[in-house]
Amino acid sequence: FDYFHRAHPPRPRPNGASGPLLSLSLAIAVCYDSRAPDQAEFLAAVQREFSLPNFQEELLHVEKQYAQHAVLPPATALNAPLLENFFFMVLCSQLKIPLFIVRIPGTGKSLAKRVLGSTLLGARSTPFFCSFQEVVVQSYQCSPLSTAESIAAAFEDAKRFNTDKCHGLVCLDEIGQAEDSPHMPLKVLHFRLENPEV
Repeated sequence: FDYFHRAHPPRPRPNGASGPLLSLSLAIAVCYDSRAPDQAEFLAAVQREFSLPNFQEELLHVEKQYAQHAVLPPATALNAPLLENFFFMVLCSQLKIPLFIVRIPGTGKSLAKRVLGSTLLGARSTPFFCSFQEVVVQSYQCSPLSTAESIAAAFEDAKRFNTDKCHGLVCLDEIGQAEDSPHMPLKVLHFRLENPEV
C-alpha cells in the first residue's frame, strides 16, 4: 500500500479509483489476485465485501503505464504476460521482495528482464522512472551442474552494486534445472531469501 500511496503513486485512469482507494486496490491485486486460483471468483468476493473498484482493471492500467515509459526494443508487442512480468519485476526490485516467475517459454520472461535492466537506470532513466532506484541485473544460468557455492557467488557479485541509489539483482534463469543437481545448490537460497541483501 505504501509503495503505491507514497513512494510511486500511479496516475489514475479516467473515471477510475484514485488516492488511497487506488493504492488499496493495487495492493490487493498485487498481494492476492495474481496468486488466486480463481481470479474471477476472488474479484467478485472482494468487490462484494469491500465495495472496491475493479482492481484488475486498475492493475492493468498501471501495468500499461509502466510499460509505456519503459525502454523497449522496436516493435515490441505489449501482451498481457510481458506487461505483468515487467510490472512485477519493477515492483519487487524496488521493495526487495523475491519474485518467482513460472511460465511456459515464450511468455516474455527474458524480455522483461532485459527491459528492466535498460529502464531502471536511476537518474538516467526516463522521467517516469527517474525516482526509482537503479537496478543492475546479474543473471545466473542454472543447470544440473550448479553448486551452492556458484549460486552464492552470484549473490555476492551482485552485492558490489549496492549503494544508496542502486542495488544488484540476481536472476536465476531456469531454476528448475538446478533441482537435478546432485550438489543440492538451491539450499543456499533459504538464507539469501530470508536475509535479502540484493
